[in-house]
Amino acid sequence: MAQRSRRAISPFVSGRLRHTTALATLAAGDLPAAARVLGKAEDIRSAVGRARVALAGNDPEQALRMLSGVVAPETSRRVRAEYLSLSVAAVALLGREDAAARSAIERLEAVLAESDQSLALALVPDTALAALAAAAERLALPGFAARAERARSWAMIASPGSVPRLTARERAVARELARHAAVAEIAAALTVSPNTVKSQLKGLYRKLGVGNRSDALRVLSAWGILHSDADIDLGRRDSRTEEG
Repeated sequence: MAQRSRRAISPFVSGRLRHTTALATLAAGDLPAAARVLGKAEDIRSAVGRARVALAGNDPEQALRMLSGVVAPETSRRVRAEYLSLSVAAVALLGREDAAARSAIERLEAVLAESDQSLALALVPDTALAALAAAAERLALPGFAARAERARSWAMIASPGSVPRLTARERAVARELARHAAVAEIAAALTVSPNTVKSQLKGLYRKLGVGNRSDALRVLSAWGILHSDADIDLGRRDSRTEEG
């Protein structure tokens, strides 16, 4: 029986396979393996993939460098949406919240709406996606902030030390924790009992992986959950929060 001749895989198909394999590997949490799959290929998909790996490793500057040497192709809506999503998320993770950042988010929102490429947001590593949602909220773009938060509920790529999803009550407690050091003051602001505040603080600290007010505020500020360091008084004694 004559052996069938093998057809050479086209560069396009090869790139798609490499991209898909890297995504699956990254979703499994193996960043080094995902980087090896992508290698040094110069196609746009590989550049986007390497930027995604960098963001999953909480390195937004490296992600932007990966994307700076390529141009998102107009002919590929999916890749263009992924390219823009990663670029804007990297900027948000760096804490840039100026007119240029707002314009970039608005442009991304238009691309996602026009081409129905919402999946691109779900492929942004969770930490960067959380930073993007927080930045959009602070830049008075509530529609996009809500879209980013929805994408977090089915995000595929977790980052080491990913930002936990806080409930509305936990966010309220966190905001009051930044303004007040005493349990009694937080309770008065939230119109609940001091015992309720103590219970909520224990749950918040546990979710953040910290044991005191100062560490909690530093983590919350770094993740963009609090508006700014100016709202935080780290000099107040943690014992007042614990004792009320």
